Amino acid sequence: MGPPRYRPAVAGRYRRALADLLGTMCDEFREAGFLIDRLVEPRPVKGMAAVFPEEFEKLFRQLGFIIFRLLKPGHRGT
Repeated sequence: MGPPRYRPAVAGRYRRALADLLGTMCDEFREAGFLIDRLVEPRPVKGMAAVFPEEFEKLFRQLGFIIFRLLKPGHRGT
């Protein structure tokens, strides 16, 4: 058994650049004075596949949500 094979992410019926999907959000963070420190796209835990196989497969292949860790320069912790 080799490494898993992934299909490319597709938005609707055509492929869109990540900048198109997230650009506005990133612009708003920047305009508010934040810097993106980290970007995480959580994946379902493997145990979910045994209980909810269809949902697991869908969440594993498709973007469910993204977590941004933002920093505000000049504030405590940055």
